[in-house]
Amino acid sequence: MHKKHPKDITSPCGYKIRIVTKNGLVTPVEVTVARNKDEGNGVSCVVLKDISKKMQLEHKMNKSFNALKAKLKKRETELKTVSDQLHSHQKELVATRSELEHLNQELVQTTQAVSVLAKNIDSKKVELEEKVNTTITTKIMPIIRDLQTDEKIKKYWPEINSMAEHLNSIATKNNLHHKTISVLTETEMKVAAMVKNGMTSKKIAGLMHISSETVKSHRKKIRRKLKIHKTKWKLSSYLVSVLGE
Repeated sequence: MHKKHPKDITSPCGYKIRIVTKNGLVTPVEVTVARNKDEGNGVSCVVLKDISKKMQLEHKMNKSFNALKAKLKKRETELKTVSDQLHSHQKELVATRSELEHLNQELVQTTQAVSVLAKNIDSKKVELEEKVNTTITTKIMPIIRDLQTDEKIKKYWPEINSMAEHLNSIATKNNLHHKTISVLTETEMKVAAMVKNGMTSKKIAGLMHISSETVKSHRKKIRRKLKIHKTKWKLSSYLVSVLGE
């Protein structure tokens, strides 16, 4: 038998067809045909190959690919939406940051202004306090001391003595002085002021038009409020030490 050289064989060509069997079953088939170059010889080689499984596999692969492609597209859309949202939030954050920086700057400026104002107020307060204290000490208190010894108006001595202590309370920076004034009633303050100035209970009673027993009762209350009722302090001495002469 004479063998043909491969170069004498034409390149094979393939086709896809469907074969229908008698029972109606359709089978996809791949047909490969190769012809002999020798025209005098009509020998051809035909190969039939069942490609149903291959096509099923290709169908599944295409289906999976399309599903994957759809998922990727959906994911791409979602990512774009998230990206747009992030971009929008970034713009909002930048705007908010800018606004906060502006507000912080205004707050710093306001704080500085308030600080300057507070210093000015403190300065004015100190200046005013010094002016008031000087006026009370140099102008008012000398007049009050003269009135405290003026026999013509001795009926007003309780009020004058009480007023003197209130004025001293304004002029002094002694906390104990302020505390003493604040815990006593107006009547007790009048009694305390006269006791401090060395007046007896009898004289105080006469000036205030009350009994000596009432004066003694006030003295006891004053000692109790000043928390010296269980001490050896003499009331007049203690009042001088606290309120001044």
